[in-house]
Amino acid sequence: MWTAVRSCGFADRSPQRKAGRPDDGGGRELPPESKTAQRSFFALLYHLLVGRDTGPRLPTLLLAVGQERVRTLLGE
Repeated sequence: MWTAVRSCGFADRSPQRKAGRPDDGGGRELPPESKTAQRSFFALLYHLLVGRDTGPRLPTLLLAVGQERVRTLLGE
């Protein structure tokens, strides 16, 4: 079973981390290209999981969708 803490492991794959920048939520303003990439990433993920471009916060969504469905959809 997933927990909110475990589901946050997906944050390690965030555009910020992939770009080599810290993703610590320290209140710094993101560069515009990061905001655009993040918006696109979440829209794609939400569309894949629930068929919409927006939805609840990601940990809540992942818990609601369920571990097996997320893994299947993401091709793990």
